[in-house]
Amino acid sequence: MRLALIKNDFGDPCISARLSRNDPQVSWISLALREMNDHTGVVDSEIDILRGMFDGFSKCFVPDGSRVYAVLNYYFANEYKATIDELRRSGRQFITEKGAAARHGLLRRLQYWKLGSRTIYVGDAKREDLSRWYRESESWTITGFKFLISPIALPDWMDDLARVSIGTIDKDFLRKAGRVLFNHFDHAIKAISLDEPTAPLEAMARELSRKFNLPLQIADKRN
Repeated sequence: MRLALIKNDFGDPCISARLSRNDPQVSWISLALREMNDHTGVVDSEIDILRGMFDGFSKCFVPDGSRVYAVLNYYFANEYKATIDELRRSGRQFITEKGAAARHGLLRRLQYWKLGSRTIYVGDAKREDLSRWYRESESWTITGFKFLISPIALPDWMDDLARVSIGTIDKDFLRKAGRVLFNHFDHAIKAISLDEPTAPLEAMARELSRKFNLPLQIADKRN
């Protein structure tokens, strides 16, 4: 196995984006686990390495004081129920996709919302929640989780999360709402933003390489 930090890694089936790879302001960065069938010299399991990657990436990509909004799409019903129970106990602001659909008219429900999904939108998550949700579930290996990281409170956070989840993001959206963070199933974690400095992410990737005894590749697809 090896780690790969790929800058300007545009395009992913997990998210719909209308962004130009030739725009120097737009940053699309991936941290991926490659050659997963080769475990030579590796002690930790793939899922532990992935969780470590997600933990490191989220700590590096979510600045102090940020507002964190989450789209948690669960494949397993027991994980979906457990998360709803935990959110209720904690008093966090959240709504299920079914609940969100009920607030909108029939036309928008038919066009936009997935009534049969096990998706939860969280309006006041914390940075530490990202690592915990990846640690306490396995649905993300099948469905994927998505996060919107904003420097300001978003009054229309439900619609903003719907756009991240099942709509299309563009440069205007990033300028207004902030950064988007998501995992590509059980292979990678990816971040989309504007004017993102890469040095902290490279330092984090090198630290993970040492921690898990994995070689690291750093590449830029724009070059």
